[in-house]
Amino acid sequence: MSNLRFLTLRTKLLVVLLMVSLVPMCVSAYLYYTYVVSAMAIELGASSVQITKQVQGKVDAFYKQLYSLSNMLSYNPNVQYLLTRQDDKMDAKTLAAMNDVEVQMIAIDQYRQLFSANKNSSNDLKGIFLYTDQGVLLHNVLETRLSVNDQFKHQNWFQQVRESNTPILISEHSQDYASNQSVVTFARRLQSSKDFTDKGTLFIDISPHTFEEFLSDIQIGSTGFVFLMDSIGKPVYDSERFPVQSMLIESTIASKIGENPYGSFTQQYEGEKTLISYSSSEKTGWTVVAAVPWSEIGQELERTVRLNFIILLIIATTVMIIVSGLISSRLTQPMIKLKQAMKLAESGNFSARIHHHRNDEFGLLSDNFNKMLHELKRLQQEIIQTRMREFELQLYSKESELIALRAQINPHFLYNTLNTMSSIGEVYNVREVSLLSSALAEMFRYSSTGGHFSTLSEEIHHVNAYLTIMQIRYGNRYEVHIEIHDYMMNVRVIKMMLQPIVENAFQHGLEKRSKGRIDIIGAHGDKEIVITVLDDGEGISENRLAELNSALRHGQLSEPMLNEHIGLINVQKRLQLHYDGGAYLHISSEYDGGTAVNIHIPYDPNVSHDGGGDLVPSSDRR
Repeated sequence: MSNLRFLTLRTKLLVVLLMVSLVPMCVSAYLYYTYVVSAMAIELGASSVQITKQVQGKVDAFYKQLYSLSNMLSYNPNVQYLLTRQDDKMDAKTLAAMNDVEVQMIAIDQYRQLFSANKNSSNDLKGIFLYTDQGVLLHNVLETRLSVNDQFKHQNWFQQVRESNTPILISEHSQDYASNQSVVTFARRLQSSKDFTDKGTLFIDISPHTFEEFLSDIQIGSTGFVFLMDSIGKPVYDSERFPVQSMLIESTIASKIGENPYGSFTQQYEGEKTLISYSSSEKTGWTVVAAVPWSEIGQELERTVRLNFIILLIIATTVMIIVSGLISSRLTQPMIKLKQAMKLAESGNFSARIHHHRNDEFGLLSDNFNKMLHELKRLQQEIIQTRMREFELQLYSKESELIALRAQINPHFLYNTLNTMSSIGEVYNVREVSLLSSALAEMFRYSSTGGHFSTLSEEIHHVNAYLTIMQIRYGNRYEVHIEIHDYMMNVRVIKMMLQPIVENAFQHGLEKRSKGRIDIIGAHGDKEIVITVLDDGEGISENRLAELNSALRHGQLSEPMLNEHIGLINVQKRLQLHYDGGAYLHISSEYDGGTAVNIHIPYDPNVSHDGGGDLVPSSDRR
């Protein structure tokens, strides 16, 4: 990769175009090929699964037939008598019942041979056995009566039957309790019709060739085979035709079959890819498994698909190489001309120009190069000077606006005069004059102190001074309630924030009313505090309210509105300047229903707010 830096731009562009086009194309082709092969395997597997389901249907039908035969004995009165008798005496009634049951067993066998649909398997029954829990053994194996014994009760399969609540099929085992031949057994427990408890065991032995007959007409490929597997993953019977045992040992068929009742998958068996399909039965617990080498059903089709993909990939690669070469040549030609012109400029020939007839980005680049040497230095100096002037103007504008806003409500020159008036009022015992001048002097003192911030406690103190003036002026016509928690009093806010809003409430809400009320309420959330000034005055119309809120939000004020609401506008501007747009006013009102002015201020409860000042009570009524 390090050698790429020595290649020309045209060669690099050609390589990039080929990688950008060929890599996604090859990946897409591979993914699509994989998808096609996978879909093909799914379709072939689904076809093979249908075959296993057909075989499974035959096995389930045979199981149902055996279950019907067992019911014929289960409901026999003599069988019920033998199951429920209380002693082990062999009296005449017991012997007669035993003889009758064995005769019925023989009749059932003969009936099956006579009416069996499959004449080749009509003699598939190798014995019917009934063993009561009291130890009575009945069977229909007449020619080997002397050799029949109860050794089966010590075998694992018999114990499995006794512990099962449903009839089960036992895989191939030796009939060492009778004829010593290999049999497959259908077994179930028999219940007493009196108390419905298990009293005995009935099992029917069948020749394994019966199940082999179910699979004899099934052929998958030339070497494929179908076999039966029991619930624990072992073959139901041994077969010389199929290598079933070795496949079960080498594969993970049993574990995969446990995940779904039917399906298919591919697996390596003896070094060859093999398609394995299966279908399990809920009745018997057995599974029909079909295995066929992939080479016999899908390899040729897969080879054809792969060849077609390779041919298409070669054609597409050839086309992409040709197209990428033309594109890289076309794109790099203007860059080569620009390179030649830059070499002339490096040698001191600033009269060099690039002549072109292009309107694209290369044409624009060429035009800019022609102007660059002449304009670069001048533009650099001009940009630096312009940015310096803009920065200075921004600083000056912001500071000037803050000074101007403060100047509107900060008349210092009256402070000494008001103190003099207060002294005169006290000397001549004119209490109203003394209170009025003292309150006004306190207001001017507060507004004339330095700094842009104070505490909420100092703001409330300032509002109290203003309210003193209003009460003297209006003769206690109005009530004012202040509800702010003590822990909020040290929060730092901008100076002269509350008084203009309270004054606005008097002028525009309560002045024309004979009595009224103003509430100043403080609340806080996770990230802000909200101070609300609420009056019950005449309110604001809907259109006027929307116009006023829009003016506060966007700062676009008409001359009449600026003159009428100078206090609100002043507070809103100072909030925006000092809090970088994070603080704002919002007004809500209904006509003849009062007005609420909400002041939203950012607040971090984790930051200490030690502003000092006098604290006022949480609720102050005037």
